[in-house]
Amino acid sequence: MHCHGRATDYPDWLRALRHENPRVRQEARASLVRTLEHQDGVEQATPYAIPFLLELAGDPDTPDLQELLALLSHVFRAVAFQAERPLPDVAKLDFKIPLALWPEHSCDDADEVLLEEGETSYEDWRVWQALSLRAFQQGREVLAGVAQQSALARSILIELDAIGAG
Repeated sequence: MHCHGRATDYPDWLRALRHENPRVRQEARASLVRTLEHQDGVEQATPYAIPFLLELAGDPDTPDLQELLALLSHVFRAVAFQAERPLPDVAKLDFKIPLALWPEHSCDDADEVLLEEGETSYEDWRVWQALSLRAFQQGREVLAGVAQQSALARSILIELDAIGAG
């Protein structure tokens, strides 16, 4: 889920990042920016999208690399926003999507009701943040591979290292 409901739109947006039409790519990036990060925090679906974004960043055939890295940088800032506080240990969590993250509802509107009713705890947000940080850490090689051509990638790596050292 993301701040506007189920993340069923993510696969289309991720594929659109390689579309031949620059406007389609820009609209996909804008949609991802709006839903991967919300009010300086990450969303439930964010840690599951990051590996795909990093894979695209590491593919030399992906168009608009700098714009994609700007998207990753935007998401990383949300992940790092409160990283000075200890994050939950997610090392033993299975990175598969558990049913708890994808509850069954009779309609898409029920997702919005679930979020509005406050059934998401602060600890849930912290787990999503920790999983997102782990996704960035696991994609460190990709970022290092594009760092020579991108100050954005270098800045993510520097902060990623600082968080790891802290």
